[in-house]
Amino acid sequence: MTEDNEIFSLVEEKENELAKTSRQALIIQPGAMGDCILTLPLACFLKEKLDLGSVALMGNTEYTGFLPGRTCVNKIRSLEGSGIHRLFATPSEFNIDDKDPLLTVLGPYTWIITFLGESGSDFEQNLIFAANCNRSVEVASIKLKADMNHTSHISQFYINEICREMPWLEATQINLSDKLITVSHSDKIQATILLEQLGISETRFAIIAPGSGSLAKCWPMENFIACADAIKNTGAECIFILGPAEMERGNIDPSELEKFGAVLVGPELAKVAGLCSICSCFLGNDSGLSHLAGASGTKTIAIFGPT
Repeated sequence: MTEDNEIFSLVEEKENELAKTSRQALIIQPGAMGDCILTLPLACFLKEKLDLGSVALMGNTEYTGFLPGRTCVNKIRSLEGSGIHRLFATPSEFNIDDKDPLLTVLGPYTWIITFLGESGSDFEQNLIFAANCNRSVEVASIKLKADMNHTSHISQFYINEICREMPWLEATQINLSDKLITVSHSDKIQATILLEQLGISETRFAIIAPGSGSLAKCWPMENFIACADAIKNTGAECIFILGPAEMERGNIDPSELEKFGAVLVGPELAKVAGLCSICSCFLGNDSGLSHLAGASGTKTIAIFGPT
C-alpha cells in the first residue's frame, strides 16, 4: 500500500507540473526598453499569483531579447510580423479562420495582458474574440501611461490596474529595491573581458550614459563631462555608453568623450547588464539604460528633466 501511495503521489506531482507548464501568460508591451523593464514587476506578480509555468513578453525584440534567463520573463515574442496590428480593425471588418496565423500566435496562452489598445476598444474586443477561438482565455487591457494625478510608482500602477481588471487578484506592494535583472556568471566574465579590452580596471569605474530616446530628456552634455572629470580626479575611471539614438542624431562626439573615458557605441544590452553588475555606479538620463542599471541593482543616478 505504501508503494502504491508513493506511485500515486509521483503521478499527481507530474500532473501538477504538466498543468502548471500549460498555464502561460502573454504580455503585449509595445513600449521602449524602459517601459519593458518597468513591466517586469507585473510579470513577476502574475507569475506568482496565477502560478504560471511561463510568461512571454511580446514587444520590440531589440529591447527585450536579453530578458529570458535574467528575469522572470521566460520567452520573448516579436510584435513585428505577429499580425497583432490586424486587431485594430473594426469588429465588423475583423475576420479569422481556422488556419489564421493569429491563432498560432495567441494559442498557447491562458492569460493575455495588453498595453496596446484600451479597455472597451475595438482592439480589445477583437483580441478577446481571437484568443478565445480555441480555448478559454482571460484578456485584460492596461494603460501604458498613468493619469496625471497618480502618485505611486508606475510599476505599482500596472499591478493595481490588473487587479482592477481581474478583481479576484489581490494587489501587493512592490519593493522598489528588488533586483529585477540578475546577470549570469557568463555575463560577468564577458564584462571583465570587455574591461580588459578597454583598458579599464574593474575595481573602480563608473558608467555614464548621456543619451536618451528623447532629446528633451537629455541633461546638457557639458554636465556629464564635468561629472566624468570629477570622477577621474578621484582616481576612478569612466565608461561612456552611446546608443543608436545618439549616433543617429549626431549630437554627441565620441572623440570628445574619449578625453574623459572609454566609449562604447551601441553595445549589446546583455553586455551593458554585465558591466552594470560590476561597476561602482551608473549616471544617466531618464532612459532605458538607466532603468536597466537600476533593475540590475546598480547604484544609479538618473537625471529627470521637464518630461
